[in-house]
Amino acid sequence: MMELICIIGSAVITGLLCYFCGWYESVGGIVGTAFAFVGFYIAVMALVFVIAFFLSAIVDISKPVKKPSKFYTFVYHLFLSFLIRLFRVKLIVEGEENLPEGNALFVSNHRSILDPMLLANKYKSRRILMISKPQNFRIPIAGGTIHKAGYMSVDRENDKEALKTILRAIKYEKEGYSVGVCPEGTRNKTSVNLMEFRHGSLKVATKANKPIVVCVFHNTQKVMKNLPFKRTKVYLHILKTIYPEEYQGKTTLEISDYCHEIMQRDIDAFESANH
Repeated sequence: MMELICIIGSAVITGLLCYFCGWYESVGGIVGTAFAFVGFYIAVMALVFVIAFFLSAIVDISKPVKKPSKFYTFVYHLFLSFLIRLFRVKLIVEGEENLPEGNALFVSNHRSILDPMLLANKYKSRRILMISKPQNFRIPIAGGTIHKAGYMSVDRENDKEALKTILRAIKYEKEGYSVGVCPEGTRNKTSVNLMEFRHGSLKVATKANKPIVVCVFHNTQKVMKNLPFKRTKVYLHILKTIYPEEYQGKTTLEISDYCHEIMQRDIDAFESANH
């Protein structure tokens, strides 16, 4: 979408200059016009990034968001689509038949900064709002945008603030939004094994009485290594949806351990099949 906007903008500028200013002759015909088009494309792309930076910079991230902004959500997904293409990711999804009809809590592993982006972009119609670490909200070109789009910062070192985030996520679930969490708490940079889960995030589903979608990403950690010459096939496995009637009577720790077991089994099977 963003690439299309830049291409159209560049074509319009080049066409107008050629038509009204006789630019076609002055820049040297077809070849010169083609180079001019590329130059305008780069300029328009740069302008788009400047606008995105400005839109993010004017947001006060210390001010709570009462409701996700449709405008900022649109801007966010516009850039997500562009970044996914820029990173040369081919997303292959398996197990979509396991998805519930309504909103849910999406639980996934975390091997790369791309995991939450890919999940949110793939299922943007489900309005997935991610719970993320505070540092991500201070990224100049994105922090303010994700804040206005409804993403939630969680301070895991402050139990009181973490509880506020959980309560806000429960509220969003009850209002029809989906919420996404990576219960490992941070990126797993060490191995293919899952780190220990922070089970408190599962309360978002249990308190809102919503399904839990258990999913696993494979190969996202390879994307940056493959750039810019190699495309990366990233696999998203939708393993299971745990419905409220299945987890009733269980503690969040028990549910968390169950999700961990399902995800680890899939990771082991994938690694075994691809090595």
